[in-house]
Formats: sequence, structure tokens, C-alpha cells
Amino acid sequence: MSILNMKKLLIILAILPHFLIANEIEQKHTISLGIGAPNMTVSLFNIFNNYNNNFSAKGTGPFHLKYENRIHPHMSIGLNINSASYDIRYVDNVLDTNKGTIVPNNVRIKGRNTAFNIRYNVHFLKPENFPKFDCYFGLGLGMRFGKPVLSSEYSYYTPSLKLPNFSVIGLESTLGMRYFFTDHIGVYTEIGLAKSIVQLGLSGRF
Repeated sequence: MSILNMKKLLIILAILPHFLIANEIEQKHTISLGIGAPNMTVSLFNIFNNYNNNFSAKGTGPFHLKYENRIHPHMSIGLNINSASYDIRYVDNVLDTNKGTIVPNNVRIKGRNTAFNIRYNVHFLKPENFPKFDCYFGLGLGMRFGKPVLSSEYSYYTPSLKLPNFSVIGLESTLGMRYFFTDHIGVYTEIGLAKSIVQLGLSGRF
């Protein structure tokens, strides 16, 4: 799928509910901010480190920012922003052609990856019957931004990394629950795939 076709699909997904749902339905807005675990990029590098003693993988996040518009008691549409950084370092033995000896080459891969996904949620509970609880399943589709930056002590041996075309597509799918302590403030948790497997955070609705 080309980037142009991807943008057209996102625009259609964003405006479709306004044609399907009657305008008189009361809209409810929710904003959530959370943090997830684990950092999936760091976890993947840890899996393929080949037991290199000089290998380290660190990162921050993922952080999750969500906006949701409840356009129907059992349906909502919104925008999710998921962002995480990573910093991978390892040592690879290479040939120094000037000295004619094998030397350690310090390699670093770092970057930040941010996805903007249009998100559809299916809500299992009617808000008038369960004002404090909200259980939902969601699917998100969008675009990801951010490329890894590779560097090494011996620039001639800097590794290359070519990402496939579909790497710009953002996808997420989670099962979530919210509990509101007051009419406007609550907490949420989600389990699924969205740059992390588990999320926890705060929610506000208005």
C-alpha cells in the first residue's frame, strides 16, 4: 500500500462515522495519558543479541496519548499517539586495515518511533447503565514516523538497515477498561499490541 493510498484510507475512516451516526446522538469526549510495557523495540533487539556480552538495549516509553469521541453508546472514534525511543549498543570485532589487526568496533543504533493511528472502539457497556465503568475493544490504523540512526567507531563498518515499505504503517489492537472515580477523572488499562503489551494511565472525560 502506497503512502498516498494510506492517507486516503485514513481520511475515509475519519469521516465515515459522521455519515453513519445521527447528529442528535450525544457525544462524549475522553482524553487518556498512559505508559506501557515492555518497550517492544528494545525487547526485539534483546531477543536477537546473540548473547553478546557487550550488548545493551535501553529505551523510554512507550507513552500513549489518546483522544476518543463517543459517537454511539457502543462505538467511538479517536486518535491515538504512541511513542517510544530506543538506544542499542554493542561491540563487533572488525579488521583495522591501517594496523592490520582485529579491533573492537562500538556500534550504536538509536531513534524514536511515533505512530498516529485513527482508532475505532467497540464498547460493551452502556454509559447510562454503568456510569463508572467502560470496557472496550479497539482497532487502530495509521502511520509511523521515525527512522533509526546507525553509527560506529569505525565508520567504514557502520551497519546498514533497510526497512520494508510497510514499516510506515501503524497498527494496534487492544482490549481495555476504564474506571472513573468522579464524573470526569478515572484510570484506564489496556492489554494488546500498541508498541507495548500492557498500558496503565489516567483518563479524563467531558
